[in-house]
Amino acid sequence: ELSDLFSVICIDLADASNTNLNAASSAYIFMARLDRWAELLRRRRDGGMSLQERLGLLGELMLIKTIIDKGGTGPGQLIRGWRGPDGDATDIAVNGLRLEVKAQLATASPRLRISSLDQLDSPEDSLLVVWHRFSRADRGLSLGTLVDAIGNELASSHRDQIEFQRKLLLSGFDHDADYVDDPFSL
Repeated sequence: ELSDLFSVICIDLADASNTNLNAASSAYIFMARLDRWAELLRRRRDGGMSLQERLGLLGELMLIKTIIDKGGTGPGQLIRGWRGPDGDATDIAVNGLRLEVKAQLATASPRLRISSLDQLDSPEDSLLVVWHRFSRADRGLSLGTLVDAIGNELASSHRDQIEFQRKLLLSGFDHDADYVDDPFSL
């Protein structure tokens, strides 16, 4: 039942360690990435994503789906530009535009929290901050519906599908978790 996860981890480790010129750098990257996967799997075992992490992922996926629907940027290019899961300070960077996505419950104090100045610092790109405020709902958007919809947009490219699954896993997303179908309204 974990063969898909194992495949994604293997591809990620091979791709990450193949980007450097010398063996020592490749080994360092391999071990750092393997440690990150181990931490994610531990978190998954210990209860998974917090509500704030789920809202953040919901906001990023909602923006990705909106951009795909508007056209102009291919789904594969957009998934490759989704950089937050890889630990980048920028959530999404594509076509010379950086998108920083913030999400919170509508009942929370309406304050935008920037966790690092690196999120706002980029002299060469334009920056947009997208702020989503969600409410729990009986019907509406869920992580599961957004993941399925974006996955369908990537159906023509196996490589893009693998990259999407890799980034979902790095985000802490678990397809089998109880929260997958929790609906929210924007």
